[in-house]
Amino acid sequence: MFSCYAVLGLVVLTQAPKAEEAPFKPLAEAKRIDPRFDEILTASQAVMRNAKTFSVAVEMTTKSTVAGEVAPDTVVTHKITVRRPDAVAIESEAVIDDVRKPVLRAICDGRSLITLYDLDPKVYSRYEGPNPAGQIARTLIIPKILEGSGLEILTRNDMRDHILRETSEAKLVGTEEVDGIATEHFQVDWHGAVLDLWIGPKDQPLERKMTSTRVTPLSGGKESTVFREARYTWTIDKPIPDQAFRAELPEGAKRVEDVFETLFYQESAELVGKPSPATALKVLDGNEVNLASLKGKPVVLVFWASWSGESMAVLAPLAELEPQCKEHGIALYTVSVGEEPEEVRKALASAKFPLPVLLDSKDLTAASFGIRRLPTTVVIGPDGVIRSIRRETKELPVVREAIEEFPTK
Repeated sequence: MFSCYAVLGLVVLTQAPKAEEAPFKPLAEAKRIDPRFDEILTASQAVMRNAKTFSVAVEMTTKSTVAGEVAPDTVVTHKITVRRPDAVAIESEAVIDDVRKPVLRAICDGRSLITLYDLDPKVYSRYEGPNPAGQIARTLIIPKILEGSGLEILTRNDMRDHILRETSEAKLVGTEEVDGIATEHFQVDWHGAVLDLWIGPKDQPLERKMTSTRVTPLSGGKESTVFREARYTWTIDKPIPDQAFRAELPEGAKRVEDVFETLFYQESAELVGKPSPATALKVLDGNEVNLASLKGKPVVLVFWASWSGESMAVLAPLAELEPQCKEHGIALYTVSVGEEPEEVRKALASAKFPLPVLLDSKDLTAASFGIRRLPTTVVIGPDGVIRSIRRETKELPVVREAIEEFPTK
């Protein structure tokens, strides 16, 4: 695994709040953000920081259409329960064949952390070292399962700052009731996707509902559309029994070192000659790139990270090869692994880097390609089949071979 992780931030919320919080940073003047949105985020974060206990449950429904074909709806539920200073429970379920089934449980009682994947194959990991709650931030299966629910953002200790960093526009639409609760309705531009958020009531402003719509162009003039609706139920400062933080392992569950690696990592060599994983990645300061939409042209992905000296050494020569790649019809992207957007911007601040940078902040795409060391280059043919996955050097032999392999346009 890489040495840098996208930290979930939930664990920090289990710690007792400080007597004085550092002042919030001012909003960027260039952003079109309603001051009320800033105010309500600040108040919402204060509620969570000051609570001795809290739980939040979300039910998320996803409706999607791909190239005109309607996919079956998916329904998942997640619940996070926190009792300070160090007890955390995370539970996820999914509706499969009209039956609600447990998917993931992560239980920390302050002495150990047990993470259980409850579908086949049933596997679990157990950590009994120092600061078990702190291990939640390093357990990549958790953000993988929570992705898209909003909980991976709402439970960040820097929730307010993070949302304002990633939001280019936020406006107050009006006031509405959600499940009998008076809320303020905001519309937000989040990396090119439109989110609608309902937050309330005023004396305890917490997110009650979220909807999002994302449209991604596909080849042949077609597109995919994904609509999500999430509804949140909160409990603040209510007694939580010890039973909530006890894990019961199902019969036949196998103990593994790391649940995420066991479920998602594949050996790179085994992937060559197979279709590329279908994935979509956000562009730094841009929208989103879906690998499926690039089918029909060769694709070169160079995975890197700013903490890797070898990675940083390939960026300048890679930029020099960009015109040749373009001449040969190659879609060339760099993929930043395990780092947040602000870290990537800082790393590239001293250089005028012309290539698009995709963000794999949680290492999920790197894992899907079996990448364990950086830098690594992935070459995908026009047919969407992986041609090679190999370590890269500053001489860029893998990229140069791709240029030779594919004829000029």
